[in-house]
Amino acid sequence: MSRIGAIFRAHDEAYCRSSGSHLSADQRRVLRALEACHTPALGGVRWQCSRCGGAVFTYRSCGNRHCPACGYADAMLWLARQKRLLLPGVTYHLTTFTVPNALRNPIRNHPRELFPILFDAAASSLLALCRDPRHLGALPALTAVRREAAA
Repeated sequence: MSRIGAIFRAHDEAYCRSSGSHLSADQRRVLRALEACHTPALGGVRWQCSRCGGAVFTYRSCGNRHCPACGYADAMLWLARQKRLLLPGVTYHLTTFTVPNALRNPIRNHPRELFPILFDAAASSLLALCRDPRHLGALPALTAVRREAAA
């Protein structure tokens, strides 16, 4: 049984009361998949050994890429592919920008309008900081990634 699924099943009601109205349809789908993973909700499979006749029953997994039990192998394959794309001898840095609490709901509710503004502000800040000779004095290459919400 998925530990994260057990946590969501135990606290789903309270979590949805506190932030449920802010969850997108995609987030709700992931939450439901994680809750159902390796439980009777998804059914199960009985495996039987053709030699000894021994049998074992297992519940089906959700197969969701966000599930630690189901998506781990795919995540590791993706990471290996990304590492092969890195240039040799180049130092990479990951910079994460955290959105203040006051802006989170407007961004969730209007991602198409506000994500471009957020990404422009982040890029502008990084470029200004890196160009400053007191810090790096260089022009960095930037890559920004965001996922479009499903319609």
